[in-house]
Amino acid sequence: MQVAIIGVGGVGAVLGARLIDAGHETVFVARGAQLRAITERGITVEQAEGRLAVGPVRASADANDFKPVELVVLCVKAWQVADVCEGVRPLLDDRTAVLTLQNGIDAPEIVASRLGAHHAMPGLIRIISYLIEPGLVRDDGFSPQIMFGELDGSASERTEAVIEAMSSAGIEAMVPEDLAREMWRKLLFIASTSAVGAATRVSFGSFLAQGHARTVLRECQLEIARVARAAGVDLPDSVVEQTMAFTDGLPAETTASMQRDIMASRPSELFDQTGAVVRIASQLGVDVPVNQALLGVLEPQERVARAEMG
Repeated sequence: MQVAIIGVGGVGAVLGARLIDAGHETVFVARGAQLRAITERGITVEQAEGRLAVGPVRASADANDFKPVELVVLCVKAWQVADVCEGVRPLLDDRTAVLTLQNGIDAPEIVASRLGAHHAMPGLIRIISYLIEPGLVRDDGFSPQIMFGELDGSASERTEAVIEAMSSAGIEAMVPEDLAREMWRKLLFIASTSAVGAATRVSFGSFLAQGHARTVLRECQLEIARVARAAGVDLPDSVVEQTMAFTDGLPAETTASMQRDIMASRPSELFDQTGAVVRIASQLGVDVPVNQALLGVLEPQERVARAEMG
């Protein structure tokens, strides 16, 4: 399959390296030190089963340097999606799917509105990976899993082609029975742990061990579940207990990407995660005091980081 990876952080590097290793024609749109590193030395992924090294790889800061592909995988942060849409147009033809793997739930509609609904392929990824240094990534925890579908959540010939390509690269991929439910299930986990992690500024294991922080996390998740159900999403009654159990099972040193960004004074996905929950809750008339409080605590830091970015 012909694939273009947009953004070569933890997620993009792991997916791209695995696809190249499996023989798929894969190019990258990147910038700065990461672009220089992967074009000069390639991508190295540290994982439990050993190192995976590929390249040097084909990469550029300008998508005009490449021909249209079958699949564009957006691996940028959620707050960057709108800005990168125009830049990926040279990679598109009538067949191209644009797979969104961002945290949050807004990216598919942004892609549909800016590039056309027929290109949008909503998805989510379960992965713990992060950049150690330019060209070097750690894939930590469990094998990547992607859930995705067409814009209406359905399967198609092109979703089958993506599943085949990803599976050949050791990446579990599937079209779930209810994609909206899975995306909200992911939001419930990532928005709550990211916000509580950023507010407490400690790892998951540390805040889960503290009774008050654990209660805040659980209440945050209960609120998100109520918002999802008010939006017509069929989340099971057990979703919070399942999510808490899953979080308890993660390595104690785990942190979330949004948390790491906030702690490093970088722009984060705060408005795409906790902010989205508060925004949708307001639209639907659902009270979410814990999420509002977390947003209130974290927003000043986010505003400063974005102002400093310019």
